[in-house]
Amino acid sequence: MNTLATVRPFRFNPFDRQFRADPYRAYHLLRDTEPVHRSMGMWVLTRYADVLQVLRDRTFLVGLTPRQIERQAGRLGVVGHDPFLALARQSIVFTDNPYHSHLRRLVGIAFGPQRLASFDPLIEQELAKLLDEIVDMGEFDAISTFATQLPLRVLCRKLDVAPSMWATIARWTKGLRFLLEPSLLKRSDFADVQAILNDYEEYLRELIALRRANPGDDMISEWIAAGDAEGVLTDDELIHAFMLSFIAGHETSKGLIGNGIAALIDHPDEADILHSHPELAHGAVLETMRWNPPLQQTKRWASEPAVVGGANIAPDDIVLLCLGAANRDPEQFPDPDRFDIRRKNHTHLGFGFGMHICLGARLAEREIAAAFRGLFASMWVVEAGSGPRVMDESEIQLRVYERLPVRIY
Repeated sequence: MNTLATVRPFRFNPFDRQFRADPYRAYHLLRDTEPVHRSMGMWVLTRYADVLQVLRDRTFLVGLTPRQIERQAGRLGVVGHDPFLALARQSIVFTDNPYHSHLRRLVGIAFGPQRLASFDPLIEQELAKLLDEIVDMGEFDAISTFATQLPLRVLCRKLDVAPSMWATIARWTKGLRFLLEPSLLKRSDFADVQAILNDYEEYLRELIALRRANPGDDMISEWIAAGDAEGVLTDDELIHAFMLSFIAGHETSKGLIGNGIAALIDHPDEADILHSHPELAHGAVLETMRWNPPLQQTKRWASEPAVVGGANIAPDDIVLLCLGAANRDPEQFPDPDRFDIRRKNHTHLGFGFGMHICLGARLAEREIAAAFRGLFASMWVVEAGSGPRVMDESEIQLRVYERLPVRIY
């Protein structure tokens, strides 16, 4: 008889091709059989309640990435990686208090509720331009042509970056995604990151010097003013705030737009609802972030002993929080595998929770809701294009498309 006692124990392996193709089957299996799972030297959490507990608990720290960069550099005999290490140490997503609060207070000003409305004209202008560009294409790649372009153009305009640099910024940003999983870096990756940082930092130092001399109506000038008023942000901190705005903001928004387009195409009844009720675009964004979030996993390390889901977590233990699994926990979300843009429960963890919740979450919601309205609440029919969809395999913690053929008519 095939009982749980006789089934071969399941081992979490994010590199497995079946897992990469569909992680949600593995998440369900783990949550049902071993929700606090030990694998690959980490605790793997898949229940909503357990993941939320860790996100709320400030004794679970985020500053793991700098330690992993140092460890991997030492393992490979890499030297001269200090700029990469500095980026990790001054990145708001990888810092703990008290430094995290300092950065969040100053950098977060540009994304605060009182500033969000200033993004709306840029979103609408750039969306209109993009829709004009794709209207006669018939078929196009929704990632490179649309999902990449909208958040890139909006953020570049808000930072007052010259259009001639937009494609370069996108290329640099993609090259720095190694921050998400430094333990996978090869020697050549360290060299590639260093080359990007050299060019990126040279460009940004010149840009910051111009803004200090001639402030404008842009985010860099806002950060400089906030630092001068409340506690100076150094040039290095400004540089890293700029970079992280794209690494954390642009990349996630691009992924969420692509995942949402795919979900709406695959669920034509939901797309029809959105077409008839464009006011549900915000709900479509929230449901996409619950149903298939771009960032599937995030890590913490324990600074003190803790008990999570009945397991004893020791200091220095690494905990992998499966956000994608938590977002499909039936204890939190009834019928969790159903994509439903009218769902009322919006307690997803796709943007994180607590002190490290994504600074740009509200901006992303506005931006992506506008994108969904522009595509699916228009006069067009949007459907799958010819050719295969291709998942981006360059980063194991992300679940996003590299190519997504779409046809409109």
